[in-house]
Amino acid sequence: LSFVCAPAMASELSAMPLQAALRIVRKIYIQGRHNGWQRWAKGLGLDLSGDLPPLKVDNAVTALENAAQGLGAAVAYSTYCAPYLTAGRLASPGAAVFRTDLRHALTGAPNQPPWHPAHRLFDWLKEEFRAEASAAPADRSPAP
Repeated sequence: LSFVCAPAMASELSAMPLQAALRIVRKIYIQGRHNGWQRWAKGLGLDLSGDLPPLKVDNAVTALENAAQGLGAAVAYSTYCAPYLTAGRLASPGAAVFRTDLRHALTGAPNQPPWHPAHRLFDWLKEEFRAEASAAPADRSPAP
């Protein structure tokens, strides 16, 4: 999980200890089953109390877009943040990354016939993962 915000905000927050930055920044929460902010803060030993009420959104894209617009800071999976960081739309104040063991899983009913469209999707995904794995350096660690 990565703590990200607009580049100008990241520059400002980088000048202070992370705990102090958390007190003054508006936190953009992604509502759902897994609270990224709580996992991230607990993993890094930080307190989430702050001066501003949080902004609550229903998905990571909305959170990252709001953060890119300077409306606050978000904590999201680094794979979601990567395109924003690469494009310079988001930045991370310091090295505030926490690795989690949460993963996405795609499952299907095993009793579906082989011609079912879901099998084409599964086969395509397996090929994409194989291609990515063969292109990745051997010492690359999985993304948080």
